[in-house]
Amino acid sequence: MTVRDAYRALDLAPGLGKDRVESQFQRLTIDLKNRLSQSKSPNLQTFYASRLEEIEAAKAILDQHFAPDEAKVSDVSDNSGIDTEATDDPVDGQQETDDPIDGQQASDNIDSDSTPTFGNNEVNEPDSLTLKSYMFSKPFSFEGRIRRTEYCLSFIIHYTLGILLSESANGPEVLLFLIPIWWFALAQGVKRCHDRGNSGWYCFIPFYILWMFFGDSEEGINEYGPNPKGIGN
Repeated sequence: MTVRDAYRALDLAPGLGKDRVESQFQRLTIDLKNRLSQSKSPNLQTFYASRLEEIEAAKAILDQHFAPDEAKVSDVSDNSGIDTEATDDPVDGQQETDDPIDGQQASDNIDSDSTPTFGNNEVNEPDSLTLKSYMFSKPFSFEGRIRRTEYCLSFIIHYTLGILLSESANGPEVLLFLIPIWWFALAQGVKRCHDRGNSGWYCFIPFYILWMFFGDSEEGINEYGPNPKGIGN
């Protein structure tokens, strides 16, 4: 698992700070443990348990990722203390900090380096950066969930390509192009059913496509995966 994968496992955008990672890890751990203790379905229990293992592994990787930055901050802080003591000692009746240029440079270096920075500034991070998944990350997979925006776009792509191929190609060779398009449309439909908390077979029910277009996602985590809209949805 890479650092980027670890961020995504914790449902966070890459580059967020250590404090955000820590709070998100605690939030997910509490939520998953509560769901695990309340669930009576063996499939859901297995899913929640594997999800807990995943976020614990992701947290360990990000802790290692932040460790060099913490060590650098600690070294800078120690060096700043030594430099401060050195400037207090008088040399030839004067202090070394009497030089306005050197003193200003030392002050600037201490101010800029002694403040720890982990990723982006958490204060300026909008909640919209907290993601569950990226659109069209696995367009041909039948596993997971997609939100209705991605499904609607997939339907438009499938419908448009189908019309273009039917008008521009004839004969059995057109199947070489139509089969991947059908597979894509079916996979996206199954994942949209999952997002509603239903089996993928629901996409074959007449008129159920209306719920796939307009129905909202099932809140939180279900047996098919996390909510693709993000935390708190």
